[in-house]
Amino acid sequence: MATRVLDATLVLCLLTTTICVSTVSSKTLECRKLGPCSCEMSDGSGVIDLSTLGNAGSEPTQVDARYKDVRAKDAATYSFNPCWAFEQVGCHGVSVCQRIPDRRFSIFFTLGHHHTAEFLHNGSHVILKYKGKTGTSQVIRTSWITLLCNNENQDTIFIPYGEDPYIKPLHYYFEFKTPCACPGRCQKDPPPPKEEVQKVEINVEEKKEHNNDKPKMEERNDIPQKENNHEKQDENKVEIHDKDDTDNKV
Repeated sequence: MATRVLDATLVLCLLTTTICVSTVSSKTLECRKLGPCSCEMSDGSGVIDLSTLGNAGSEPTQVDARYKDVRAKDAATYSFNPCWAFEQVGCHGVSVCQRIPDRRFSIFFTLGHHHTAEFLHNGSHVILKYKGKTGTSQVIRTSWITLLCNNENQDTIFIPYGEDPYIKPLHYYFEFKTPCACPGRCQKDPPPPKEEVQKVEINVEEKKEHNNDKPKMEERNDIPQKENNHEKQDENKVEIHDKDDTDNKV
């Protein structure tokens, strides 16, 4: 029975080659994490790097979200800053923050931290996943940011859809459309290979040894000696003149 099912699957693959290939590739394709805001495609197409899209800063208290208070359909606003953590009232050192406006005050929830970043692939797009807790609460909220490759222009758009409380509570969905979501578009130049660095160091050492092997110029002491001889001759002349003067006086 198992062989019949397998044979039927093979026949279906032969008849619909495109579907089978896309199904297999979607399962194996992945984006391997390089850091909190970059990953490398397993098919060799390049690196997705979002590091140029966030506001940078050494301390979260000094960083403001690049995409701040963008309103979603659920009436809440969302802030997102790729790569660097930011602060926003009730959100401390976060990657994504939710703000629920109220008549008297607003409520803030942490929707993710950069150290929890995961890169997933759904067969069509890379998804950036974050997890976060607010305050001392043990409730985990999860953000799912679909990275969309923008080949049309140089614009970057952050689109929040918010929470779906009926299907999956405490899960929040977003789209991030940018040229940097295209593999290789915003990739930084990699550092030179270690072998090339070693070669440069060896060449520098060889130049130093070559310079040491060159014959050094002998110090010439004859020039100052000549100057001394001239000084002695001048002294003798002065003595002779002195003698002549004494003779004339006598």
